[in-house]
Amino acid sequence: MDFLIGKLEEDIEYLYSQGKRVDMIKMNPEIYEHFIQSRQDVPNMDIPVEADENVEKYELVYSVIQ
Repeated sequence: MDFLIGKLEEDIEYLYSQGKRVDMIKMNPEIYEHFIQSRQDVPNMDIPVEADENVEKYELVYSVIQ
C-alpha cells in the first residue's frame, strides 16, 4: 500500500505542476478496500476516493486550474 500511496502522491504532484487539479480518485474495488482499511497510515489528501469496478488499478479525475 505504501507504493500505491507514493505513486498517487507523485501523480497528483505532476498533474498540479501541469496546471491541473485532481478532483477525485477512482480505484478498483479490491484496491479501494485495502486503501480504506489502511487509511490511518494515509496522508490526508482531501480528495474524494471511490470504488469503480471499471478501473484496473486507479484513475485520477482532474480538471484544469483557472
